[in-house]
Amino acid sequence: MVPYVSFLYSLWDIAPIQIVRFCKYMVVQFPFDVIQLVRQYHEEKSAKEEEVRLAAEEAEREKLEAEEPKKPRKRKTFAVPEKPEGEVEVVSNWKTDQTQQPDSRGTSSKPVVAGGLWTDDDIGELAKLCQKFPGGTPGRWENIASVLNRPVAEVTFMAKTVSEETSWGGTKG
Repeated sequence: MVPYVSFLYSLWDIAPIQIVRFCKYMVVQFPFDVIQLVRQYHEEKSAKEEEVRLAAEEAEREKLEAEEPKKPRKRKTFAVPEKPEGEVEVVSNWKTDQTQQPDSRGTSSKPVVAGGLWTDDDIGELAKLCQKFPGGTPGRWENIASVLNRPVAEVTFMAKTVSEETSWGGTKG
């Protein structure tokens, strides 16, 4: 015996009605669908072009940053700290005018730069000279000041500041 299979057909499933529905779709809805697809394609294309343009700009910016040489960082000008009113100033017998006197090696010294900016190179040179002339060396600060062409008070103040910054592990501020 053959089992009974029930297929439900409707009037909409017959060929003449399907042909009419297809023709109506082609006239009424199809043009709008095509226009929508074309707009979507152009939007995706312009989004990709924008991404490529932004990536190119960023690569160019990174290239310019890499090519730009780093300038030495400039420090604030030196200001000699004022002494409290009750403190007595100790006068030493070291030469006071370094611009007039030749240094111990017999060459005339350059004019002293007072209150000038301390660059990273100057601070590095100060560190090297502090190692070259260790504590306890006679005339240590005068020798360092003559090499750096700066006053003794400025050199000692900056050496103290640098040593405090390195002992703290960072800068004050």
